[in-house]
Amino acid sequence: MQGLGEAADFTQLPWVVEQCRLKLGFEPFPGTVNLQVAPDDMALWADVKRLPGPRIEPPTPAFCEAVCHPVLIAGRPAAILIPHVDGYPDGKLEIVSPVALVAALGLMLGDEISVDLDGS
Repeated sequence: MQGLGEAADFTQLPWVVEQCRLKLGFEPFPGTVNLQVAPDDMALWADVKRLPGPRIEPPTPAFCEAVCHPVLIAGRPAAILIPHVDGYPDGKLEIVSPVALVAALGLMLGDEISVDLDGS
């Protein structure tokens, strides 16, 4: 799933970098990997979105809060970010990682990947 191209700037804001370091154990690579949740996994995704998790808390109301869940993707540490934004697409999954996951895994638009929610 192609994103809006805004995450690279967001993930490099000093307060985001610091909270990722403290709450997730890594500094995020600029940007996110956007995934479309498979239709068969939508019920599981709805359950995950309701789970409590570490929060990325903005210093001002100009930014949204997000809940995070550490995960593994192909054995690499990463985290799901669930932004608290009205109208955010139900099936969109945003991933941050300390590495360029797209390059590291050789991903192409439309590729399928597994996210290990229990492996972190």
